[in-house]
Amino acid sequence: MNAAAEFLLKRVPDWRDQLEVLRDGNARILRPNPTLFILLKIGRLSESDLDDCLALVEHAARHALPIDAHRVLAAVASLAPTTDTALRSRRELLATALSSPPTG
Repeated sequence: MNAAAEFLLKRVPDWRDQLEVLRDGNARILRPNPTLFILLKIGRLSESDLDDCLALVEHAARHALPIDAHRVLAAVASLAPTTDTALRSRRELLATALSSPPTG
């Protein structure tokens, strides 16, 4: 893990519990579960971060992967207020997607 990723991960309580095994063999490769992935993205929530999060919400709904929407929504609500209207809009779009995830 690189130092930048480690810094972001350590800001999320219980991050170690939010990792899933992607591959286990000669080396063990872990990835964030959907909840951790979104938690790592919301601090910046650029347009591409939002696209990634929305795609994950859709993917999770299609494949019955759990997202702790309550936890993510609480984390979004606890972010510092912003005067950046585009960022505020992206936060609202993510909150809407988590409040009513796609079906099918």
